[in-house]
Amino acid sequence: AEHVVILCVPAKLSGVYNAFRLGASNLPSEKVTLVDSGQVAMALGWQVLIAAETAEATGDVAQVLDAIKRVRANQRLFAALDTLEYLKHSGRVGWASASIGALLQIKPILDVQDGEVKPYARVRTFKRAFEALVELAHQQAPLDRLGILHTDNEKGAQDLREALKDIAPEHTLILNITPTIGTHIGPGGLGIATVSQSWKA
Repeated sequence: AEHVVILCVPAKLSGVYNAFRLGASNLPSEKVTLVDSGQVAMALGWQVLIAAETAEATGDVAQVLDAIKRVRANQRLFAALDTLEYLKHSGRVGWASASIGALLQIKPILDVQDGEVKPYARVRTFKRAFEALVELAHQQAPLDRLGILHTDNEKGAQDLREALKDIAPEHTLILNITPTIGTHIGPGGLGIATVSQSWKA
């Protein structure tokens, strides 16, 4: 390869970026470009796939980097959690908040942007969390790419796919979230990773 573009999980969330940065420092700088994707899961995956498609179509590094930039500016990643228990274990929320959340059946919806995981909303019951994901997906339409993510909740993912059939691209993906991320979410979670068609503009 004449040039390598490395798309990496956010430096704010993982030490992997710095590991790649150290490795890349041993190579000619004009041969390697390291990019902090600002995203995880299939949101990062969409950047990688579209970058690869652009590289194959153009063979031009500048166009690949421009495509990544535009995708990042036009994508969203939301996750609805069925429980706060696993966030408590990971230290993301306190035991008191988790206990109150369980008592009140609070289901948090998280938003990942620019390498940060932020609370987007809190709703009562997972049914309302499901409905919120449907609404959030519609807000990003028309969609170029859609990934439906879950943690051991295949039925919920299929139901979400059905609820989004009017806006879902033909090649919508349903994916089980990796254990690295799933350990913070816990079972039963659902998420959407969208790329709006506006990235092509």
